[in-house]
Amino acid sequence: MSSNVNDSNIERQVKQWLAQIVIGERFCPFAKQPYEESSVRYHIVGGAPSNESLEQNLIWALSELSEEATRLSQDSLIETTLIIFPDCFHEFDDFLMLIDYSDEFIEQAGFSGIYQVAHFHPDYCFAGTSPDAAENFTNRSPYPILHLLREASLSQALSDLSAPENIPQRNIAHANKKGAPYWRARLQAIFDALD
Repeated sequence: MSSNVNDSNIERQVKQWLAQIVIGERFCPFAKQPYEESSVRYHIVGGAPSNESLEQNLIWALSELSEEATRLSQDSLIETTLIIFPDCFHEFDDFLMLIDYSDEFIEQAGFSGIYQVAHFHPDYCFAGTSPDAAENFTNRSPYPILHLLREASLSQALSDLSAPENIPQRNIAHANKKGAPYWRARLQAIFDALD
């Protein structure tokens, strides 16, 4: 996928993905409220040198995660933060390492029970699925993204839903019904609209 990658376009692409796919296709039933209330922070992390090692990029990314966790602690008007990495972690295996490091950071920094990290990637692939499986598109996004959520808000949102444990199965069924070509076209359209 190609795009004019400046911060303004990146943010608009992520907002379109959030509105049209995550909310519009009802993959996340509690994403609509913070989106409509403009309490989502879009933090675009650019400038990772391509010649840096994966380990250095992971450390650099975790410093961004740490800063955003601190920001959430200090600003109650921000409900949730999307940390967007347009310039690195293009390889899904590298991104999986970032997920592991992020979970470890949340625990070691004393944020367990306070924040939770969800994750999205252009090539997201659930364990045990084919890379072409439609269900992977429930977590596919225009760019690698760490989603920093407030645990209390998430718990409240889940308590307001009936049978929240059925959300993953519902999402998989919906994704499979539409098929991978449909989702691939939807993501491509987000890029094409700004080219």
